[in-house]
Amino acid sequence: MMIIRSFDRYGEWAGFEPATGSLEVHGRGEPTPPGAPDPTGHYGTLGDVPVVFYRHGATLHLRIGDQEIGLGSSPEARHERLGGRCRLTIGSTSVVYAAPATLIDPAEDPTPFAEPEDFDIGLFIVNVLEDPARRDSLYTSEHG
Repeated sequence: MMIIRSFDRYGEWAGFEPATGSLEVHGRGEPTPPGAPDPTGHYGTLGDVPVVFYRHGATLHLRIGDQEIGLGSSPEARHERLGGRCRLTIGSTSVVYAAPATLIDPAEDPTPFAEPEDFDIGLFIVNVLEDPARRDSLYTSEHG
């Protein structure tokens, strides 16, 4: 079992079993087990579809629903915004989901340091996969 963090809920984490896709979510503030490894991924949703983005061994992986996708060294990845919808495409797998709600007026933004990928796990995944340095370092003990 590995420990992964929630993409959407600060302080929430889960135990994840890559072989089965089992995800056991633990609430905010609930401590990880003593001696648990550092988190090696994130989980969230694309609309109603559960997603887990994680590193297992030296390779990044993506689980979309029940489908496991090994991401290798340079996977085809695309994120499109289609009005009020988004489409994440990884290889031949595609998911369409409601565009995440974000603040529109920058003057009202309480998080001026936030990037659009901070609100959309699909965009986050594609941005990581398109940046070789991020792809190689994300979820490693050196990265944290």
